[in-house]
Amino acid sequence: MFTRWRSSWAAVLVVCAGCLTGGPVVPPTPDKEASALNPEATFAAHQVHAGFVLDRVRDNATGVVEQANVIAWNGIPKFRVRTGAGTVGDLWLTAPASVTVREAGVPQPGAIAPTWDNGAVRFMLRPATGAPLRSGPFERIGGGAGYSVLSRNALTLLDVQGTYRATVFDEHDQPVGWLEVDVVEPFRPHVFAGVVPGTSPATEAGLMLALNSEIEWIENHALDVFRGTSGGHLGTHSGGSGR
Repeated sequence: MFTRWRSSWAAVLVVCAGCLTGGPVVPPTPDKEASALNPEATFAAHQVHAGFVLDRVRDNATGVVEQANVIAWNGIPKFRVRTGAGTVGDLWLTAPASVTVREAGVPQPGAIAPTWDNGAVRFMLRPATGAPLRSGPFERIGGGAGYSVLSRNALTLLDVQGTYRATVFDEHDQPVGWLEVDVVEPFRPHVFAGVVPGTSPATEAGLMLALNSEIEWIENHALDVFRGTSGGHLGTHSGGSGR
């Protein structure tokens, strides 16, 4: 566990260095344990304290998602998506599970919008470039003994633990991809992997950020059996609020 956290803190230093210089980031070495969630994934990432490390994106590149505003004066956290090519997009977490995506060099923004069915989140992807996509619910495929889907009805953090997968559908309701998340509490970061075809690294990162903020909302409203309290859990890492 300590080796993993040292790796994450090293990634934080890389992120912060990129914030200070403003130039192209030198992506950190991919976390092999994190990106091994599914070897078929074309996108893989894991959470760190200052944001996320992109272990795998298009063309086998790597990168980071970093907080672009240390203090969100307007209440809307902003994140920057960076790879070895430089900044590829900005993300605004406008509400839990809702993200505005602005790809570098593209004038119009895209969006990740949530809907809920009995507490279970689904996402609609409206990228600035490319066709719209949508996800199904995130179904439990391993670990834990809580609900069969990732749901706001979770009572305790134990209900949230597990691996979840959602199918990604195109505009004709045909399955074209998937997204997984591994939630292991209370000490390990969330790990993401998937195949989201026809989307940019910024849009993939935006979907990840939306899903992560939804998980944090659930965690912050569930009973923390490790501390015997509800709400607050271990704090939010993605900059989201409890709105």
